[in-house]
Amino acid sequence: MPARPNPLQPPPSAEATTAFMQRYTAVMLRASQDRGAVARSGAQVPDDVKAALQKLNAQQQAVGMAMRTRDYAAGEQGLRDIEETLAVIEKFVGK
Repeated sequence: MPARPNPLQPPPSAEATTAFMQRYTAVMLRASQDRGAVARSGAQVPDDVKAALQKLNAQQQAVGMAMRTRDYAAGEQGLRDIEETLAVIEKFVGK
């Protein structure tokens, strides 16, 4: 069943949609780079970082669902949540 736009929210402007997509792309690139940095580190991964990596997967799925339903408010919150999770991972990899 295809996702439908959230009827309670007005459609975002073209500028807002573009800004969201740019931010989304930057955050997803950062997540990919951080995952790679953890994999390349060769170090024992602490439990908090393992938990953050698992949490990151769920958060990315939630943002994807928000995008499919055009719920940009939830998408923005999801991106903020991902950035908080990435901070845990980046502390480990030394960013």
